[in-house]
Amino acid sequence: MNKKASKSAMSNKIFLGFWFVLFATLILVINWLFRMPVHKADELVLRFSTTKSQLADLKAIHADFLLHYNQADNLLSTADSKAESDAKSIIADIRRDLTLYKANYSLVRKKEVSASLERFSESLSSFESSLNDFFLISHERGNLKSGLISQWLGLSRTLINAISQNNGVQAGSIFRIKDLENQYLLTRDIRTLENISVLVEEIRNQINFEESGIRYEDFDRYTSLTGNLVLIEKRMGSDGVPGVITSMQQSMQTLQDDFQEVSALIAEKSEKGRTWWALARYFFIILIVALYIYLFINVFSIVDPLQQLAGFAQKIARGEFPEDHVSCGNLSDMKDVKNALDKHVASLRDKHAFTSSMNQDILDAALDLQGENDELG
Repeated sequence: MNKKASKSAMSNKIFLGFWFVLFATLILVINWLFRMPVHKADELVLRFSTTKSQLADLKAIHADFLLHYNQADNLLSTADSKAESDAKSIIADIRRDLTLYKANYSLVRKKEVSASLERFSESLSSFESSLNDFFLISHERGNLKSGLISQWLGLSRTLINAISQNNGVQAGSIFRIKDLENQYLLTRDIRTLENISVLVEEIRNQINFEESGIRYEDFDRYTSLTGNLVLIEKRMGSDGVPGVITSMQQSMQTLQDDFQEVSALIAEKSEKGRTWWALARYFFIILIVALYIYLFINVFSIVDPLQQLAGFAQKIARGEFPEDHVSCGNLSDMKDVKNALDKHVASLRDKHAFTSSMNQDILDAALDLQGENDELG
């Protein structure tokens, strides 16, 4: 009997332990599942912060390009400049991030976010195109050591050195050109180049190439280089003058505006998503807790069945034959106790009926014993 009771108690402990572990596991799994979308949203916002930082670096490099372009010793005019490689690397990183954003289903399924990402991608492509044009023109224009500027100034020195010392008028005109060259290098004013072209034509009409010591081919080449610089400056443009610089500035502003738009949309959607998933997580956790409370009260509880059985036994002790229905749920031990009490009540009822028959001299009444140990029977 002790072994049976011990085994039953152990079974109950294992049963309760199993349900507790299952309950804790469900809570942890639900919490993990509903935290995943929130975690992904946080990662997305963090990546957008990185993209924002990259965009700020790109804007700084863009401003640096414009600043150096107006300098005669423009170090960014070389094809292997670090600033140029940094700009291309940043654009590649932003484009890679864009690919990840577009692959995120939670983003692209929202039409306004998807459209905003497309606009941002187009703005990035537009800025990259303007930047590449800027690089090409900058490389072609060059600086004091390379490109058209270097050739132009070198040829100017050749012309000055070739002028006869006795020809003061021609020498003064050439030195006037030199002054205009210096002015152009400081201001990048196309009108200065045009003034140089006009002055060169005047000298061309007045000069005697045989006596001056200036080669006609050098003069024509200098004129051609000046014209090429005029075309470059017109293509490049400046503040308020249409050209590559203006296009690049507009593209940068559009790029920033489009990024601000998509960033605001994603921040808004992420915040709503976090709120929704948090509410859903708490709802399911509360639902599971409520379900377990219900199960333990109505199915696995031993408190209520014990109270019912206690009331049932007290009625027997008072001499009653109770017919109460005792709900024992799925607890096997409670069912055994209930069945035993039901049999005991039935046995007492039979004995009461047999005794009543004897008192009424009904001697053929029969009594079924509950077993060999039924001493009362």
